[in-house]
Amino acid sequence: MIIWSGYGFLGVLIPFVILLGGAPLLRDRVPESVDDVIILLISALLVWFVGRRLNNQPERVVKDMESGEIMKIKQNHTLFWIPMQYFAFLWAAIGIYVIYGIATK
Repeated sequence: MIIWSGYGFLGVLIPFVILLGGAPLLRDRVPESVDDVIILLISALLVWFVGRRLNNQPERVVKDMESGEIMKIKQNHTLFWIPMQYFAFLWAAIGIYVIYGIATK
């Protein structure tokens, strides 16, 4: 079961969309072993910036008119309770692992 809140699912969806859209564009321009690294690192950057932008939205302050209670409302964008921007480290780590695999061949 996949658990997310807000737009947290974009932490995984963005890399797959970039892979599907970017892979055909890069196949003719760069060596085959490097295109996956480029896609993973671009995905990591995009996930980081989108996640930071979404999770740094200001919170809303709401006052209940009957009780006078003040509540703060903030939308979180998480996937498996991890903020979306931290999935950038996962994609960057996989990219580094792929670079290591290329270098050791």
